[in-house]
Amino acid sequence: MTGRPDEPGRPGRGRFRLPAQPTGRDAECDRRRDRPDGAESGAARGEHTHGEHHGEPGLARPRPAVRRSSVRGQVLAALRTALVTGDLRPGEVYSAPVLAERFGVSATPVREAMQQLTLEGAVEVVPNRGFRVVERDARELAELAEVRALIEVPVMLRLARTVPAERWAEL
Repeated sequence: MTGRPDEPGRPGRGRFRLPAQPTGRDAECDRRRDRPDGAESGAARGEHTHGEHHGEPGLARPRPAVRRSSVRGQVLAALRTALVTGDLRPGEVYSAPVLAERFGVSATPVREAMQQLTLEGAVEVVPNRGFRVVERDARELAELAEVRALIEVPVMLRLARTVPAERWAEL
């Protein structure tokens, strides 16, 4: 079992990367934790503040246009990227603790992300060892490409008609 993408002889491969800054709820938790008194922004701990606007009674607080992201979600995104780029190689078994060390997180969000990838068919569970990246033969890859082409083109055409041009980049 390797579980290590930065083996000798593999130029350009290094540590897996998670997004640098937490967003949404994770960022707010970090900000509260960093305050010396642990105080929350404008409210007593445990006080219900949803929908309240501090300073002007009766006005709802505007919702930030930030996507909430959990550590599990960040690990899942990083694992998907590692699968696509070949950092996680087909047939190799990777343990959650080793991957967790690479990501700088605990093993739990890695296990949860790998369970999601198991449901998607990208990896399979190897009892008492970890997760094996599923090997696809040429026929399976061709079938996947065909299905993707059948779905992707009509979806993109529909999106092009319904989504404003300024949002295309984020898609």
